[in-house]
Amino acid sequence: QHASSFDFKGKILRKKNISAEYLKLAVQEDGNEKSTAVYIPRKKSVCTPSDFNFLYLDAIIHVQGHVTPDMYHHVTQCNLVRCAPNIKLIKEILALPNYLSFTSTMNMDNEEQLQNLVEENSQ
Repeated sequence: QHASSFDFKGKILRKKNISAEYLKLAVQEDGNEKSTAVYIPRKKSVCTPSDFNFLYLDAIIHVQGHVTPDMYHHVTQCNLVRCAPNIKLIKEILALPNYLSFTSTMNMDNEEQLQNLVEENSQ
């Protein structure tokens, strides 16, 4: 039987560096009680945007890939849907010259909201 594929959106519940090759994430799909363990290759870039590492707990990501015969979910594409509420991450994004292009991933409509968030978190 051939490997099946997967394509879903969910929240990162757990994250574990399992090897130099892979990062293992437990991703909980909307409406599901159980999470799915997915494996993200560390050597090749499968994440978009690639400007910063957004794989933090509570981030919402869209993962696509294939399931191997031994049932491992290997990610071939991972897109950021919503940033984790992580101040280190937010500061990292704000340091980018094109940070405004990421306001939607932080659930913001505009630059002003983003600035407010930064001020709130820097106190």
